[in-house]
Amino acid sequence: MKPLTCEAAVHLANDQLTGLLPVADRAAFEGHVAGCNDCSCLMDQLQSTVGLLRSRPQRHPSDSVRAMIADMDSGRAELLTAQLPHLYALASALDADAADDLVQETVASALADPATDTSGPGLAAALERLAAMPLPDVQSPVAPVPGMDPDADAAEVFYPDFYTDGPDAGAWVNPPVAWGEARVLSPDDALVTVETYSAVAAALTKLDPVDVGLLSLVDIESAPLSRAVIELGLSPDEARERLARARFAVRAALDRELRR
Repeated sequence: MKPLTCEAAVHLANDQLTGLLPVADRAAFEGHVAGCNDCSCLMDQLQSTVGLLRSRPQRHPSDSVRAMIADMDSGRAELLTAQLPHLYALASALDADAADDLVQETVASALADPATDTSGPGLAAALERLAAMPLPDVQSPVAPVPGMDPDADAAEVFYPDFYTDGPDAGAWVNPPVAWGEARVLSPDDALVTVETYSAVAAALTKLDPVDVGLLSLVDIESAPLSRAVIELGLSPDEARERLARARFAVRAALDRELRR
């Protein structure tokens, strides 16, 4: 089998992280990473990024939300209660300061209208609409922005410094810098921990709500991608692509924070 280039490894990194890489590709990927310090460093950073997403402090239902659910009939109350962890994870990712209000308003709308869709996708969509109301311009821009790749290579979107000016360089131009475990998250260093979580939160607020939903389900709640595909109404290929881009966006935000 032909050895992988760094470019190909970047494309495969997300599927490896999610456990979706076929056995044959996995062997080639692991062989490349074992012999490439730069790609090994990038993979460590992606794993640390997912670990940070997963370890963010969890929000718990407020007393008012619990009281509202208690007023529902038992069937709907049970369905809604099962969705609360996902709703809080999504609300915290979209707007941490308003998470309780967003969940409470979502629950209130479900309580006010018996016809409200209380499935995972229905409630998530309702919460996302509420979160978007104060900020109608948070959607991803259509026009190119500075630093965008003119030929739209996916790998370059994931890591902008990947290529030289020539086509398909296949090697790192500006290699990832090792963060070191102590700089990523240290329970004994409250300042570093708070600043790191703040960088993650800031990165999440800049993502499309659908991408936040993916990270919320797959990385924050540890749900399989197959569940996220159903709940968010995406095709498997689109979900994998969007998840990769979202993870790389958070990783890039952490990189800027930890290199300061």
